Amino acid sequence: MMELTLNQKIDECASVWRSFLYFLDRWVHIEDKENHRPMKLTLWPSQREIIPSMINSLLLILLKTRQVGLTWLAAAYVLWMAMRSPLFLAVIISASEDHAIEFLNRVYFIMDRLPKWMVPPIKSRTKMQVEFAHNGGSVATIKSMPTIEMGAESKTPNILIIDEAHTIRTVKDIFNASFPGIEQAKGQVIIIANSVKNAPGWGFVRDMYLASIAGINEFKRIFLPWMAHPERPADFRARMERSGMAPEDVIWHYPETEDEAISAMASSYFGDALARHTHAKAGLKGRFIRDAKGE
Repeated sequence: MMELTLNQKIDECASVWRSFLYFLDRWVHIEDKENHRPMKLTLWPSQREIIPSMINSLLLILLKTRQVGLTWLAAAYVLWMAMRSPLFLAVIISASEDHAIEFLNRVYFIMDRLPKWMVPPIKSRTKMQVEFAHNGGSVATIKSMPTIEMGAESKTPNILIIDEAHTIRTVKDIFNASFPGIEQAKGQVIIIANSVKNAPGWGFVRDMYLASIAGINEFKRIFLPWMAHPERPADFRARMERSGMAPEDVIWHYPETEDEAISAMASSYFGDALARHTHAKAGLKGRFIRDAKGE
């Protein structure tokens, strides 16, 4: 890329500051797993559609198929926020220390490919936390944590991301411990999960998602089906079965519809729950009377 003048750099920083979508389209690189190299991010239509909700929803639950790039988008989002926001704290909770490190490695992967003049000075950088030094001595922090029941209880994060929430056994306790601090900071919660029915955190994810459908909670919900990945062929799920995956596992990992994603393992209970929340009709009222025999 041609070297920019000082005024062009200032204009570019201003454009990045104003628009997360501009930042993604112009500057973000992700890892090409197939060819083991960085590649410029090209947003799929399904990814582009959810950006406004990611920015504007204080409570967001994303129920998705496998491998649609949401963790990369979340990493880019917290980096963008930390670059532009002094006194900022993002807390990301993952199922294990390895997953927590992997999340922050994605942040570093994106950050290390940005021009130096765009990124605030780094105050500290470890395997699970990065701090940016802003003007006036203020600090913006991205902290990636393994699962602990106290979650972000002792913190007041501006953003809490629970990544792969269906895999976290104590996810309900983590959310309940963390939310008071988030609410105090008028912060944002993003829950990212797959619909794997035998996963330890699936019950919490299902309940939160159904409550969103019913209007019981204030979570904005987004469902991404297997077709959200534009390179998957029409017979993708059949191919997965021919590769050896059980049909039930294929549906769990690659749901096609919202109803399919929240259906139960072996019965229609949760599907019925959805129906009750969304399609229930008023019942008939009656009364019992006794006959002359008292029956």
